[in-house]
Amino acid sequence: YNEYKSYLSSSIKMMMKTLILCVILGVGLCFEVSSQYPGKEPCLSTCAGGSKPGTGWVRYGDGHCYVDVDIASCGFISTPVITTSLNGVSRHWDAMGPSAVYAPSKNSFRVYVQANGGSYSLATANKWYIQFLAVGYLC
Repeated sequence: YNEYKSYLSSSIKMMMKTLILCVILGVGLCFEVSSQYPGKEPCLSTCAGGSKPGTGWVRYGDGHCYVDVDIASCGFISTPVITTSLNGVSRHWDAMGPSAVYAPSKNSFRVYVQANGGSYSLATANKWYIQFLAVGYLC
């Protein structure tokens, strides 16, 4: 009986944490985290950070640029679910694409941005940077 009670208690705690995660990330992402990523529930972790303002941007085509964001210090064992936002001094309201994550891995991801007036010059002049919130497993 005590083993069952302990198992039930830990299962309820896990369901509550998953429910909270679902509310924060949205139901679709919650399903993705719980069904596609290996790991044990106590190892689920959240990591937040960002790129350096105005640096790391690379010109890409006409009016586009991208930045690679390093998340290796988060210590994930597999690719986490990543949410991003574009921040800066000005004109980031004019950018398209900053919430789309490309080439995600446990160590990094890339964000492409396009803006009227040339995104590379806007990104560097207005100190644009990407902030992220990643949820994944540490073990």
